[in-house]
Amino acid sequence: MHAKFLAGLLAVLPLPALAAAEDPRAPVPVTPADVSHYDCAAAAGPAAKGSVHIGQVILGRYYEWNEIYGGDAGDQLLCIGMRVPEARSLTAAEAKTFLAQSAAIGAPTPAAASTPGLETQASDLNAVPEPPKRVRKDSPQTPATDLPPVPAEHRPGDPNIPNAVAPVPEKPAVTPPQPNAWEKSTAGDPRSEIAGDSILSYPYNTIGYFTVTYPNNGSFRCTGTLVSAYVVLTAGHCVHNNSRGGWVTAVRFYPAQYISTLGNLTRPYGSNTALANLKTTQNWTEISGPDEFAVRDYRYDYAAIQFSQAFTHTSTFMPVVYGSTIGTANNAGYPGNLKDSTATEYGMFFASGTETQDSLLSLRSSHVREFSVYSSGGDSGGPFWYLDSQNRRGLMGSLSYSSDDGTSSGGPWYDSNSQNLISSWVSWTPTSSVATLPTTGLKVGSVISTASTASQSFLRFYNSSTVAATVSVTLSDYATGTPLAQWTSPQIAPGSSPQFAISTIEAAATPSFNKPAYYSLAIQSGFTGSFQHVLWRITDGSLTNLSTCDALPTTRTTLINVHSSLLQSGYPSQVVVFNTGTVTANASLGIYDAATGTRIGSYAANGVPANGQVMITITNLENSAGISPNGRYHYNIKIENAFPGYLQHLVNNQQAGVTTDMTTVCPLVRSTG
Repeated sequence: MHAKFLAGLLAVLPLPALAAAEDPRAPVPVTPADVSHYDCAAAAGPAAKGSVHIGQVILGRYYEWNEIYGGDAGDQLLCIGMRVPEARSLTAAEAKTFLAQSAAIGAPTPAAASTPGLETQASDLNAVPEPPKRVRKDSPQTPATDLPPVPAEHRPGDPNIPNAVAPVPEKPAVTPPQPNAWEKSTAGDPRSEIAGDSILSYPYNTIGYFTVTYPNNGSFRCTGTLVSAYVVLTAGHCVHNNSRGGWVTAVRFYPAQYISTLGNLTRPYGSNTALANLKTTQNWTEISGPDEFAVRDYRYDYAAIQFSQAFTHTSTFMPVVYGSTIGTANNAGYPGNLKDSTATEYGMFFASGTETQDSLLSLRSSHVREFSVYSSGGDSGGPFWYLDSQNRRGLMGSLSYSSDDGTSSGGPWYDSNSQNLISSWVSWTPTSSVATLPTTGLKVGSVISTASTASQSFLRFYNSSTVAATVSVTLSDYATGTPLAQWTSPQIAPGSSPQFAISTIEAAATPSFNKPAYYSLAIQSGFTGSFQHVLWRITDGSLTNLSTCDALPTTRTTLINVHSSLLQSGYPSQVVVFNTGTVTANASLGIYDAATGTRIGSYAANGVPANGQVMITITNLENSAGISPNGRYHYNIKIENAFPGYLQHLVNNQQAGVTTDMTTVCPLVRSTG
């Protein structure tokens, strides 16, 4: 089965809705992967009944894949199609090992340095619990548009970011409440407290209490979920509020905070304040502040907090599952108080509930889901996760709003609409920041990624200088302009024009990223020459030239990657010599090996009439020059005398029955930076 088919299968098949509520009081053994029905070839046909799209950081590296299921109940694993870091299908043995790692089977025990202890820092206990938002009564439940969200980013204290605000000093410490202040009255509230051994275990040790400070010095508290050693997912309204001055200026995150049996506030893994980036959607930054929003607006209310220093107490993180339709959600968070209780809480509480009818019937179309889960102030940003039939957990959304009585809660659904953005956030590390990727140089559009199964892009780089050098390409999401990753070529010899498949570039680009449908490129070159983007359509076998850029050459005296006679049977090339002068002229053509830049022959196009042309078949060119391909698939051809005209390269796509002009290139100028 072709890996690119797997990469595009997600949109076709839904995941079967198999799940159960989690019991936080008991460990949940994961069922080892059953690969007895594993057959990637069958996953391409009618045997496939369901698919799930997953992204997860495993042992410090980001992976993204599709799991395809078959069988009458849709519960037999047929294939795993890896998308990131490379597009390929796994063997049965690889799939079994990979799923064991994903499910944290045999995950390392937290280091001794991370053993529980009493954190004495309590200066943030006066932070106000951030209340979940509400839904406007007149809220329309269908989105006006269905465009992907536009990203918004802020790096506090960075002088290179406009309007950056220096972190506000923390408020003075306060005396922690006495033990009897932690006594809880849970009458009428089904939530149960997570503490002790349970909270030090996965997934509860990835959920944390955090406080933020706003430019107006307001201090609030929320809940977040660690999805990597550096990244916390939460609600957008926990990091940006226009009524409080916009972006928060400081964050302090405490994983697995709990109240001990003696009533002590315990922070077993300390805190992390090394804030690097804040991420949310541009849509949310434009509307944040009010207490109530239309349901459709909550699809924008998600965010990431990225830290420059790693959380070291665990290497196991919940996978993010895109488009899950499982109907039971689990949630854990830090409510400021429980229903029917006036006590202020600082411990973690667990709840579980099924999807509401409104959510099933209408909210999903707005990329929002809602569950019968209790919530209070402080729960904002907490996770919605499921437990599937194999006892694997999957993060499928976050908590944004609650009903007026606090008995149901909803928020953004992690699905195809938000997938590109979230996966780019989750895969971030301090050494892989895309914020510093160059976006200057030759600008190129409409390059098709391997997410497409119908076509494949190839990039060609011609070095017209006299020394070998490289090119660097920044890949950006065409829809948002967000830089995703950078690729640097091998050394490109003088006179050569190697071509690279976009799949090769994607696999070698760093950091790892999720592929959009199209890329926009910024090319920084170490040499002068030219660039060409050609597209091979798999469906009809045609080859076309899509070299669009922000600059075009005024002369065309060099052709790159002209097909040798080895491609005669499918894509024969023809070279046109056009005399734009007023008298008959001769053109002396040099022929070069496109792979190495070595000059291998010449051709004399004599007697080209004024305002006329000579059309040369590639077979005639080779015969006249006395050369044979000898394994060469491409030539570079250039005019080497004072000829008043230009060259044109035509390719006959024999299967499609069309002729394509392959002449156009974009000029590469040696970068000075």
